[in-house]
Amino acid sequence: SLRLLNLDLPFPVFLFFQARITALKAASKATRAADCAARRAAACARIEGMTTVEKEAWRAAKAEKQAARRSEAAAKAARLAAAAAPGAPVPHVIIDLNPAYDALMTPRERTSLASQLRACYASNAASPHPLKLTFAGFSPAWEAALGGAASGLHAWRVGRTGADYLGAAAAASAAVESGGEAGPPPPPSKIVYLSADAPAEVDRLEPGTAYVIGGLVDRNRHKGIAARRAGEAASEAATASTSASVSAARLPIGPYLAKAASAVLTVDQVARLLVLWWAAQAAAGKGEADGDPSSWWAAAVEAAVPPRKRRGGDGGEEEGGSEEGG
Repeated sequence: SLRLLNLDLPFPVFLFFQARITALKAASKATRAADCAARRAAACARIEGMTTVEKEAWRAAKAEKQAARRSEAAAKAARLAAAAAPGAPVPHVIIDLNPAYDALMTPRERTSLASQLRACYASNAASPHPLKLTFAGFSPAWEAALGGAASGLHAWRVGRTGADYLGAAAAASAAVESGGEAGPPPPPSKIVYLSADAPAEVDRLEPGTAYVIGGLVDRNRHKGIAARRAGEAASEAATASTSASVSAARLPIGPYLAKAASAVLTVDQVARLLVLWWAAQAAAGKGEADGDPSSWWAAAVEAAVPPRKRRGGDGGEEEGGSEEGG
């Protein structure tokens, strides 16, 4: 038998479902292409029906929108570059793509994690106050899973390093420019491996601290793995006499989550929680938001976590990996 969608199936049944899935994907692609062509034809017909004055006004409006998009893209790039700069006063979020985690996931779960990595980057890039973001343990396999050069990955302003998260935290800055390397600042004094099973709780994010999210999608099969990983790392750090301390901690979001859902969230949901909390903290520092850190966590959960996972929702299980990593 072979595995499809995490089910053990006899080979003929596997082939049937595989063919069915392929046919559905092809039909969906054809439908999207037809819709796109119809919209394009409608737009062309609308433009052809315009008067000369209307066409000039349409071109001017289009040029204005394009200029606004270019301006926003430049501002976004500047914000991300500032956050990734050595010594930037922002927290450092590291996604731990440990090969040991990779061995625990099915192909479908690895595909899901690749999608979550894209969402992590998108959330950070869209924030007015982005964090320093690094993919640790990044390999050619993950580059291929993310779409390689065709996806524009080379232009992502995110650190990508083959080193483990301890190495990424010590460097604190990886390739954030297209093909460039930033110089390494002093290593962070504190590394926090986020785990829903950790007894300690981190109530706020601190600049210069590295917060590690375990890169694992396992449908909650491997409870406590992030906490164990943090314990092993703490021993390694002590042996290596590094200046950074390593500990495990959970986010203070339990009161806002449904009990049936537990505190285990997907990688991108955890990353978005951190991004949203930091943005709220920055806004409060400017007098633009409430100054209560607990209210920032509540608002972040409201925005980042699906209703079925929140207190007052309908509960339910979600394919996930980490609040934190396992």
